[in-house]
Amino acid sequence: LWIQKIDFALFYIDIDDLKLTNEKYGHDFGDQVLKNISEKILSIAGQNSVAFSFGGDEFVLVHQLPDTGKGPASVSRVVLTLDEKIRTILSDIQYIDGNSYRAGVSVGFSVFSETLNIEKMLNEQIQIKKNKLIPVTNE
Repeated sequence: LWIQKIDFALFYIDIDDLKLTNEKYGHDFGDQVLKNISEKILSIAGQNSVAFSFGGDEFVLVHQLPDTGKGPASVSRVVLTLDEKIRTILSDIQYIDGNSYRAGVSVGFSVFSETLNIEKMLNEQIQIKKNKLIPVTNE
């Protein structure tokens, strides 16, 4: 029996201050904000991902990481690029019923790997964020 090992990143996305938006503009407006954000998350998801609503203003995106064969640095770049893409796209201005609205988002992520050294990958992410890329050898 052959079992494929997998690596994936789980992104937890929270829409900031949606309650205040509902109070200021009404629940229909807040519902439209959620609908727009849901559509954006689905556009980000792609074929290697699954996305779902986790609560009133919370979403989860699970993304299967590609097997690049290039080790933790490559996977770290994929995760950080997707994190930045989520933050950028979800923070774009939305226009709803003639009103402009910019959603604040909080994003956290965790990585699960059956093929890579997680500690090494986390260290790579720290270095990438500091723009001090360190050469990594495959293990």
